[in-house]
Amino acid sequence: MSAHRPRGFTLIELLVVIAIIAVLIALLLPAVQQAREAARRSQCKNNLKQWGLAMHNYHDTAGVFPFALTNTKRHTWLPGMWPFIDQAPLYNKYNFSTDFWLPPNIITNSFNSPCGTFLPLYYCPSDPSSNLGNGDVYWRTVSNYVVNFSNVPVGGSMTASATYKKGPFGMGGFTNQVAPQSTRMNDFTDGTSVTLLMSEAAAKADVFNDDVLGPGAMFQTINTPNTPATISLVYSTSNNNQRAASSVHTGGVHALMGDGSVRFFSNNINLGVWQALGSINGGETVGEL
Repeated sequence: MSAHRPRGFTLIELLVVIAIIAVLIALLLPAVQQAREAARRSQCKNNLKQWGLAMHNYHDTAGVFPFALTNTKRHTWLPGMWPFIDQAPLYNKYNFSTDFWLPPNIITNSFNSPCGTFLPLYYCPSDPSSNLGNGDVYWRTVSNYVVNFSNVPVGGSMTASATYKKGPFGMGGFTNQVAPQSTRMNDFTDGTSVTLLMSEAAAKADVFNDDVLGPGAMFQTINTPNTPATISLVYSTSNNNQRAASSVHTGGVHALMGDGSVRFFSNNINLGVWQALGSINGGETVGEL
């Protein structure tokens, strides 16, 4: 009796199987990517919630929210927040009696300093760009999270205007970096649940730098989220600079509200509503969000 040879795959059958597997991978890949982005968006939202908790704990301790920036000695809001995000050792190393760019706050050509320390809470996990900014010799980290200056631009030719609405952060009299604005919880007469405290910045912000002529530690509500030409760098009009809230998430931005909640706002939000959300005491009616 002749031996029976087992039948194997023909070349055509093998190619069909490979094609089927390729199709299945092509169908599954977008779903996997969407799941990953959903997880990253959730982490970004949680980061802002942690900043909200830290802001409120700071207020409970100091009686005010942190100042946004000052150039008496050049600092921003971020170093004062370190004890409230479990980074007391960085706070203890930082010298508030000198400028942010001097030792020990920053070590030239080195990230071995308080301002050069990488912290995941600084960053939106959906943003693939570099987490470290070293465009000059004063190497420091950058961040995707910035504070709300309402509809008030900043710049060399800044003058106070009756059209400006007070935000939770800003400069004294809208223009005075020497005497930065101090804001208390009871100043939120519009309501904390309808006032923006922080938002995202798609192009990571130079959050340790008080220089208002660069892409620094704040955003404005002059334009709606992700408005082109106002997101990557500070957008200049007659030296009055602004930076829109922005993100790498599709369709809008996450924003931290004064009551500590985090909401996602569409790029298509009405500009009047967005600007009303930017002020703490403008008396506007925001309506149902």
